Amino acid sequence: MKRFLALALLPIVFLFVGCSSNRINQRLIALEQRVKDTDIKRDLEIEKINRALDEIKKEQANMRAIAEENERRISQLEPSTASKRPQEKRVEGSVTFVKGSTAFISLGKNDGVKLGDVFGVYENRDSKEKIASIKITVVDLGASSGEIEGKTQDISVGYFVKITR
Repeated sequence: MKRFLALALLPIVFLFVGCSSNRINQRLIALEQRVKDTDIKRDLEIEKINRALDEIKKEQANMRAIAEENERRISQLEPSTASKRPQEKRVEGSVTFVKGSTAFISLGKNDGVKLGDVFGVYENRDSKEKIASIKITVVDLGASSGEIEGKTQDISVGYFVKITR
């Protein structure tokens, strides 16, 4: 009788286990689909980021070309404008920000700074050793920025600058 009862209940047990196994398989399939969907979304975002980076690189190249053209034009103007500038004024200030090969200084148009001016960079006012030069490429009223040239050590905010023309 026990064997008969066990054999009679066996299909019911298999049905129950099969149902549970079926649910697990469905859940697994659903999770796999979510992973695929997430992978697709990630890949699309990576493509967007790569396109944005390509645009940034193109814009940077364009800006470099414009800066080079401006420097070429400035170099053509330097001889004629340098002779018109009074030499007795001492133009001194400090480094206010450094990013990559560009330095920003605390002097601008109001201080007599012109495009193409070259400033020596010193650790402090009393230093005799020039650390680098900054060739001015952008002049605002109270501040300027330019490319760092001939650097012998890193430049820090607060370093002393004076015009060398």
